[in-house]
Amino acid sequence: MTHGWTIVDYYLRRKLAFHPARRAFDPLQVIPALDGDTVSIYGVNDGQSEWRGTLRYGLFTFDGSEGTRDELEVVLPPNVSTLLAQFPLADWQALGERRAAAYATLWENGICIRQNRLLLARFREVNWPAPEIRIVRRGERAVLSSARFVWGVCLDPVGDQELADDLFDLLPGIEWSIPWPTERPLPQVAYTGNGGAMS
Repeated sequence: MTHGWTIVDYYLRRKLAFHPARRAFDPLQVIPALDGDTVSIYGVNDGQSEWRGTLRYGLFTFDGSEGTRDELEVVLPPNVSTLLAQFPLADWQALGERRAAAYATLWENGICIRQNRLLLARFREVNWPAPEIRIVRRGERAVLSSARFVWGVCLDPVGDQELADDLFDLLPGIEWSIPWPTERPLPQVAYTGNGGAMS
């Protein structure tokens, strides 16, 4: 595979940037952001119709041992960014910026459909816990979960498979599911951003 700025190579194989770029252009987003001494949660809807669902947000420690969670029913009007919630930065500092992150998720019919996280510590400043990933089949979906934070789960580093999603995070205790045909063996994790190769 040649190097370059494209998200697919000459043979149309997907590069590692493909799915992060795809998600970045998704019309529905949830974004935790630092606004002074406050953490703000924004919902972005670039679609043409309003979106209704559940917002869950808060803090988690990377090892999954501590955290906070709040839940709201929200409406995202079309073609606008909406401030949905806020909480004090002091809550995060109490857990430790090198131990914890802020997160926000959007849920529809009991399924997490969007997720995002905000880290303040640099990668080298964090004592990352070893990933422990569980994968189960639920109908025509593969469901991945972890009690600990996992950064950048990579299922297909070569780009040969046409996966619905890849290079996604696992937030502690929150399932992430992707379409997966029932006749296909469950996926295997090749790499993670904070754990390296998973062979």
